[in-house]
Amino acid sequence: MTGKVINKDGSLFLLSHLGNLPVSPNNLDKTINLLQEKINQNDFAWVEYVIDNDVAIIENIYNDDFGRLSEGVSVVTERSSKNKYPIGGYEPGYHTNKCNLCSHYFAGDKNATQCEPCAIESLIKI
Repeated sequence: MTGKVINKDGSLFLLSHLGNLPVSPNNLDKTINLLQEKINQNDFAWVEYVIDNDVAIIENIYNDDFGRLSEGVSVVTERSSKNKYPIGGYEPGYHTNKCNLCSHYFAGDKNATQCEPCAIESLIKI
């Protein structure tokens, strides 16, 4: 699944519809350093994760172009095969759409109304 990691009181947490889950990266030192860099730049980092015993295990950290047209089609296709869609107003596809929330252009289904990051944000806020 795809989610957002934040630094809260010196600890890393994954924001999800299940609540704030503690983070446990696969390759601890390298992943922690990369996560901290991304969080220092943007206040958060987009990641791919699995949940094991109420802990989010980070499998991949996405670049800053996550969910945008500049992101490679192969990356989006691989992620789409692992996630359950639709998520909010996003469904994978090959049409160029404009997000109703952030106004960025993204590739998605012809009826998609949100980019993937905004759709995930909508779920987190629920």
